[in-house]
Amino acid sequence: MLLYRDAGDRDAKDINTWEAKEIIEEGKKVQNESAKALSRSQKLMEESETIAKDTNLALKNHTEQMKATNADITEVSEDLRRANQVLRQISRRIARYKDFVIRALQRMLSTLCLISLVAFFNGYP
Repeated sequence: MLLYRDAGDRDAKDINTWEAKEIIEEGKKVQNESAKALSRSQKLMEESETIAKDTNLALKNHTEQMKATNADITEVSEDLRRANQVLRQISRRIARYKDFVIRALQRMLSTLCLISLVAFFNGYP
């Protein structure tokens, strides 16, 4: 025995005792509800597609930004490498010039000391 529970006021009723009109009305009601559910599902699907397209576009934009950022980072990294090379060269030159200046000062001081000693021993005031 098939029982059908209607959403309305009727309690469970044996479907075999329904009149044709009731069966047709119930069938139309079920079809309408199904059509509404299908319409809602289609709207949700369309919204999902729109969201997916927007997300895809946003991801594409982010990918392009990341590529540009990566290129900038690579360029900065190369610039830093070159700057480090230049700094090493400058440091070497400074070290060479420092040695040169120290030697020159030593020679000048030695010369001044010799001149002072010669002057002292020769009687210059």
